[in-house]
Amino acid sequence: MNKEEFLDILKDYLKGHFSALEIDDILRDYEEFFINGKLEGKSEEEVAKGLGSPKQVATELIREMKGSFGEENYAKENVDTIKKNVFRLFNKARNKSKEFLNSDAIVKGEISSFAVKLIILFITLILAIPVGTIIVTLMTMGIGAIVATIVNVLVYMAAVTTFSVKTSIAVTIFFGGLIYTGILIIGWTLYIKIVSFMILFIRKYIGWIKTKLMYVRAKNNYEINGGVKEDE
Repeated sequence: MNKEEFLDILKDYLKGHFSALEIDDILRDYEEFFINGKLEGKSEEEVAKGLGSPKQVATELIREMKGSFGEENYAKENVDTIKKNVFRLFNKARNKSKEFLNSDAIVKGEISSFAVKLIILFITLILAIPVGTIIVTLMTMGIGAIVATIVNVLVYMAAVTTFSVKTSIAVTIFFGGLIYTGILIIGWTLYIKIVSFMILFIRKYIGWIKTKLMYVRAKNNYEINGGVKEDE
């Protein structure tokens, strides 16, 4: 069993017990075992055998890390359907990212540790402006949506107030409020989807950075402990 097979099977066993973010962190930790093993000259099959079966690993993680919170299921959220679709996109992006700053290039010293950090910093700076703009826009939209919701409540209150004065006007206001409510529901739904997507994007990007820095850390630790130096 190679690294990809081990991590994929482990991921399947962890689903339903951990959130997507927790699973990413766990898989990153176990990927580090394979990186260290590669530095020590071990094959992926040897490392996987030493770790045990993915099922045993998952069972132990669920027992130890969940503990008394075993019944709490973070995977079931209101935006699960959205996340599944977004995950498909990020899986494609992740496969592409493996070709860029891949573990072999970093571990073997084909790309220096400084270069890796510099590239990550450069990409982060490029993304900072558009992502920051989107976040500010979403915050503004959120405030606007809250104000619109308050106005919608006031419309219903106005309908109730005018009912005793003139029924026809009250009915008109009430049905106008219903249409307004429908528009608000659509708006809030789209807003939540966009916010969920942005949160997922940021989490995935942070995870990508952690993974690349994990490669750098593993190589540097190996060199400090007497491994092959970067220039050799």
